[in-house]
Amino acid sequence: MGQSRWRSTAGTISGNYFPSPTPPPVETTLAEPLQSSLSGVARMLVHAGKLQAKAAEDLVRQAREKKTSFVNAVIASGQVSPFDLAHTLSSALALPLLDLSAMDPQRMPQNVIDAKLAH
Repeated sequence: MGQSRWRSTAGTISGNYFPSPTPPPVETTLAEPLQSSLSGVARMLVHAGKLQAKAAEDLVRQAREKKTSFVNAVIASGQVSPFDLAHTLSSALALPLLDLSAMDPQRMPQNVIDAKLAH
């Protein structure tokens, strides 16, 4: 009995499955339109609204010239705080963020990692 009811209603579903109004395209929900010249962390920061595209491009160029990482350039510039950078990347990459200052070193397990691997 239940199966026939499901069969009879399954064919009646049609149209848009999103509630009205239809959600906007992804490009309009971003802080700025997609920038093809940016990649990696720079693109994530622009999409999260933490950096303007022009500032990100300038920092990428500066990092290349100084032969340093983009992350070092961003932090050194002061345009994004280490806190905002960590939280933005944690959210964008769906990775957990651990506050090491909240850990009590005295309560942590000792000698878990072989000393040869720790150095």
